[in-house]
Amino acid sequence: MSSNVQFFGPDGVLRVSSAFSTTVTTRFFTGVLPDDTVDVEVSVYGQPFTSDPTLVAFAGTGFTVPNPSAFPNGLDLFSGDNTIQVRAVGLTGARSPAATIVARLLPPDEVDLFLPPSGVTIERLDGSVRVTAQGLSDARVTGYNFYAATDAGGGINGYSLLNVSPVKVGEPTQGVTDLYTLTSDNPAQTATPLFYKVRIDQETSGEDVLSTDVDSRVEIPSTVETVRSTVVVSSVVTTTYYSFQHARNATPQSTPPTIFSGRFASTPATDLLYYVVTAIYFDPILQVEYESYYSTEVVGAPAQVRQQINGITAVSRQQILEQAIATLYRQSPDIAVQPGSVVRDIFLDPFTTEAERLRLLLDYVYRASSFDTLLLVDDPSGSGVSIPPASSGYKTALAAALFYSNVADVQNVIDGSFDKLAANFAVFRESGKNSVGEVRFYTSGTPTQSIIIPLGTVVTGGGIQFRTTRSATLSVSQLASYWNPSTRQYSITVPIRSVAVGRATNVGARQINASGVYGMSVINDAATFGGTEEETNAQLAARARTALSSVDSGTSQGYLQTAAGVPGTVQNMVVRAGNPLMQRDYDTELRRHMGGKVDVWSRGSRSVDVTDTFAFTYERRNDVQFVVVGNVLDYVFRAVSDEVTPANPIASMLDYPALGLGLKNVTTGVVYDLTNVTYINYNTIQLDVTLSQPPVTLTDIILGDFRFRLGDRHLFSRQPVNSVSGVTGEVTGALDLSLYTLIHPNSPLGLGCSTQAGDYLQINQSSDPTVVSPSGNLITVTDELHLLTGFYPEFLYNLGADTLSIVVTNQLGTVTYKGPFDPSGSPDYTVIEGTATEAAGIKRTTTSAIADGETVLISYVYYENFTVTYQTNLVTSVLQQALDDMAHATANVLAKQAVLTPVDITATVVLKKGVDRTNTDIALRNNLQYLVGTLKLGDPMRRSDVLAEMDNTAGVSYVVVPLTKMVRAPGYQIVRNDITASSFGDAFRVNAWSNTHSAVWLLLQELDAPTSTGGGNTSMFRGVYQDDNELSLQLTAPQNLGMVPGQAYIIGSDGLSIPGYGTAPVKNRVLVSLPIGDAPSNHSYWCTYISSPDTGDHDIDPNSMEYLVLGDVSITYTEDGAS
Repeated sequence: MSSNVQFFGPDGVLRVSSAFSTTVTTRFFTGVLPDDTVDVEVSVYGQPFTSDPTLVAFAGTGFTVPNPSAFPNGLDLFSGDNTIQVRAVGLTGARSPAATIVARLLPPDEVDLFLPPSGVTIERLDGSVRVTAQGLSDARVTGYNFYAATDAGGGINGYSLLNVSPVKVGEPTQGVTDLYTLTSDNPAQTATPLFYKVRIDQETSGEDVLSTDVDSRVEIPSTVETVRSTVVVSSVVTTTYYSFQHARNATPQSTPPTIFSGRFASTPATDLLYYVVTAIYFDPILQVEYESYYSTEVVGAPAQVRQQINGITAVSRQQILEQAIATLYRQSPDIAVQPGSVVRDIFLDPFTTEAERLRLLLDYVYRASSFDTLLLVDDPSGSGVSIPPASSGYKTALAAALFYSNVADVQNVIDGSFDKLAANFAVFRESGKNSVGEVRFYTSGTPTQSIIIPLGTVVTGGGIQFRTTRSATLSVSQLASYWNPSTRQYSITVPIRSVAVGRATNVGARQINASGVYGMSVINDAATFGGTEEETNAQLAARARTALSSVDSGTSQGYLQTAAGVPGTVQNMVVRAGNPLMQRDYDTELRRHMGGKVDVWSRGSRSVDVTDTFAFTYERRNDVQFVVVGNVLDYVFRAVSDEVTPANPIASMLDYPALGLGLKNVTTGVVYDLTNVTYINYNTIQLDVTLSQPPVTLTDIILGDFRFRLGDRHLFSRQPVNSVSGVTGEVTGALDLSLYTLIHPNSPLGLGCSTQAGDYLQINQSSDPTVVSPSGNLITVTDELHLLTGFYPEFLYNLGADTLSIVVTNQLGTVTYKGPFDPSGSPDYTVIEGTATEAAGIKRTTTSAIADGETVLISYVYYENFTVTYQTNLVTSVLQQALDDMAHATANVLAKQAVLTPVDITATVVLKKGVDRTNTDIALRNNLQYLVGTLKLGDPMRRSDVLAEMDNTAGVSYVVVPLTKMVRAPGYQIVRNDITASSFGDAFRVNAWSNTHSAVWLLLQELDAPTSTGGGNTSMFRGVYQDDNELSLQLTAPQNLGMVPGQAYIIGSDGLSIPGYGTAPVKNRVLVSLPIGDAPSNHSYWCTYISSPDTGDHDIDPNSMEYLVLGDVSITYTEDGAS
């Protein structure tokens, strides 16, 4: 060890004195001390030396400035030089020379030039998570920082640094991809002896040999007639992965050293944390340190592992010993069995130790006979990944019982048990899995012919090859649908699968960039996923369970087998004709189920961010009557049109007098000046009275031409949509949350939750003057440069263009070309109308004065463009593709994401006296999480099971019963709540609301969960069904249900007084209207609605396409007064 104090520089080199520049605003400084150091003194920012333990921490011969426990984010660096000095105090009290490091803080102007790491993944461990990032190949990268936050995007508190020192040591992993395979059979020649020589060279295109890699020969036996040689050329790419294991209560003294955060330590282990990674760059020439911007965010929480697993009743060594002693006493009451006695040392203690070991082995043999019990040993949290043996009490005990010195070796035994069980079904472990994902082929030039992307097209990135799993065509006849105005590219998205298997094939976003299609570039906007080194035990078990009956891919088990092979799926369930959950095959005209459709529900999520660009669609209306409002001198006019509504307002008056478009007084023949016209509300305009306007009277007939907004919604390009991150207008900016709503219009039992879900974005108008709403004002574009080739369309760079405003000139602006409305009738170009997501365009005519290949300038006005960023589940679309590939030709099979239902629990728990409350709380929550982890699709959660998990937690004396609360979390969809109405007493006729042609009935069975009036949140699907036929759901005026039969009304928790049915308000029930002479007992009923806040404790019994997770868990602890 050095006799001097030294600092580690950004390049990892120890120096007594150094200086560097950095863009990192907070930082830790580390170094080494002499062997005889007993104290450390530090000077920060030129202040006097001090041994303040908050400023410096040291252990052994290492030190850190500042102490991470006191300054969890490191030392704040200020603009200019930041000088830190450290000196050691030896055993004799002598002080060593001070080591000095100067950090010069620079403005972060160039941070965008430095890429963050990609391929960031998260692995759940017992009590911690491991965040891993794919290392960068840039030689300037010296390490990686790992950050976490309690909210997505960092929330209001931002991301907090986790590692005390940058992570510099990674784990190299090789990815092997076969590039070329050659097999050659040749007759053996006649010679004794005969030799076969192999030589492999690397050479240039001119056949100049650069190196000879193989030059050897082998003797061929004389009996050989044919010699076969096989050459496989593979690329070997070594990728280094850098990881950090984060435990929420870890400290700088933990392994790895972790900056303690009270915010993370107090966050329940079941709540998610959001992790990002940055790369640290160091330029050795300029001596400048840079930190990249954040990587893509990953989300995770520790696995909740319970040390005890239900099986053969556990018997402790003490119990075995007590039983053996009792047996001896019955035979020989005077025998000495106390510790230290001969019988105890020679017989009892060795016997009980061995018996305890054998009982554990017997218990394991029992568990190894079934996938269900074996999975509880291997993956108790249901994460799909084997828990490390060192993190499992059961695996650790099993390793000890097998006399393994290395605990990790017991995993081989468990893996072998899975292999043996699967072999019974003729299923064998796959060596690895391919990753899957999507790529976007794109080009900036206008295609002059359709571009075909064949099935199996190779794309590469990061040394990994992928092949497209579907063919695709960018059709020249439909170019508008492929044009993206925001990127100014023609593009098409195609699914891919890696050629090789393994984790290395999970490449990060924007890593795939080599295309095998001429004229097309390629990029992956989201990371590929699902590549594994070897099939996990959970995946092997899932395949084996469905193997026997899945020979035909068109059977239920065949669909399950297909789904089990899709990366990211955890549990799957098939719904066929005849199942109450199959509603897609219901014909509303014939009023019966037609069959022929299959739904595959899957639990599994791979959320990806998608961005759509759109503009509102507009339509023209000509010669619409306007009436004068108020004083004629104010020139205020209102359009008389049922089409113009607050949701579909007038966007702009058409002011093109040469085309006969504007605001005209038919009575007098004059035309009004629309310059500076203002829009008072959705159907009313006011002219500029400072201009000279023709007179108008109240009796004049006024006709106007305008464009009005047709709709205020955007149908997402990718489905289903789980959440929306934000909406931004190029003029309005980021929209307030009140201005948009994510709408799920379709029933989960219909098209909802699938790639055909029809989810859309609803844009709302705000009456709050402080909230900036989309204005609808026109934006002017002048001289947009375009190249016109042949008779192919050229699309504008913005959506929502007013095609009447298009003006095309030559590049000098000296010639204006004739448009389609030119009175000559011989236009130079025609106009292609756009849509909400497709830009308008122009193309040359056969008589055009615009030369082929000429660059022109296009000026026009357009309506504001918006971008929406949202999240969709890629697993659902990948599963849909797999089902489409495997399904029979006439099959109608739809992949759906399973419905998530959180369960809120509130309880009072009495602890044994003196028990540590914090540790018990962690153990209790782990047990509850374990319980939920064992539940499959459709499994109920019983109060008795919850109480048992709490009661069995170490340190718990008892749980106060009943539970304070155990309910479905509010705001979630409850799908197909069956309502009994089979007997006459199950419904009450509301005579006061009935009439001579229809009757209103109250269905007396209360809904399974409370809701609000109308069935809850209107942004989610709600519905009432009679004999599987959807009734017309009314949201107001239940007293008017009797006007028409076939209507329904959902009564919420606020209650509703029903005439003739007692005095108390009726809550959480359904009203229906039927024709006179009919009654609810002749029908079956069910409904879908949204839950509202509930009280009490209830068993939660979901449908088979739902799965339960823990919601809000609130525990109040008290201590047992008994000693």
